[in-house]
Amino acid sequence: MSARTGFGVDEVSNEISNFHSIMSLNGELKKKRLMQSRYWMWGQVRKQLINIVEKDERIQTYGSQLLNDISNSKMTPRKAATKIIENYLQHK
Repeated sequence: MSARTGFGVDEVSNEISNFHSIMSLNGELKKKRLMQSRYWMWGQVRKQLINIVEKDERIQTYGSQLLNDISNSKMTPRKAATKIIENYLQHK
């Protein structure tokens, strides 16, 4: 196939169109779109929550304290993350 010469472009285009038709008719396209939408939605939730928490000055201060505990091997990153979330939810 060559986009420059056009050789095979029609055949590939037809295959893509056929594939799309089959996926639409058997419901697979709709299922895949729903899976993508769920993935994108939760991705946006994660990004927005992180932005909200990172902008909170109180949480930034608390996070700095927890980083010291992590640096001194007094706490794991997972435990620190849990504490940040708990603290944010308690004081929002």
